[in-house]
Amino acid sequence: MRSTRLVHAAAAALAVAILAPSVAGAQPGAPPPPPPGPSPAPYYGPPVGRHQQPDQAPGGFWWRRGLTLGFSVGLGSTSNENGPIGCIGCDYDPVAVGLDFHIGGMITPRFALMFEAQGIAQTLDANGTETLVQSMGLLAGKLWVLPQLWIEGGLGGAHVAVNVDDGWGGSIETDGADGSAFLAAAGYEVLSSRHMAIDLQLRGTVASYQGFLGDNVSTGMFSVGFSWY
Repeated sequence: MRSTRLVHAAAAALAVAILAPSVAGAQPGAPPPPPPGPSPAPYYGPPVGRHQQPDQAPGGFWWRRGLTLGFSVGLGSTSNENGPIGCIGCDYDPVAVGLDFHIGGMITPRFALMFEAQGIAQTLDANGTETLVQSMGLLAGKLWVLPQLWIEGGLGGAHVAVNVDDGWGGSIETDGADGSAFLAAAGYEVLSSRHMAIDLQLRGTVASYQGFLGDNVSTGMFSVGFSWY
């Protein structure tokens, strides 16, 4: 009798072991994961992170940093206390040609401190053998009052000379003097970006020479400038 009970208990345990996986597999499982959505559109703009600046500073000014350099070319006139510096034998007022080069650094996005080298030349006779030449080296500050409008001022030294063509492709300085110079300029960027600008400029200089050309020589120039930041 006892052995029969043991046989029945063993058979019951074996049936439970066989049927348990089938019962578990019949239970409802978790729903399948949803299909993946569309990938985000790629970003091709400039990276903006914790250690990187945006293109523009507050107020719309370009975030220009570090080295800045450029040049400008222009046309204008030269004068002293007696009026425009004339041209012997000419029936017109000679035009002065100016070339400027600058290099420096952006102190803030709105202010640059630079060294300016400027040269101005004007013919003094109808044959083009005599030329008035001025050269200047100045320390200048440039401030953007609007995102595309700037003003500039500078102080430095100057040299003026009358050069005569030697007939062999060179020139001889016949008279000259050293002095001090002041620069004032304003410009508007007709092409403006963070790293490059093309602007229209009005430039004026006043140079003081003791006992030469009436002591003071002033120039006014309309120029086109190119700058990189």
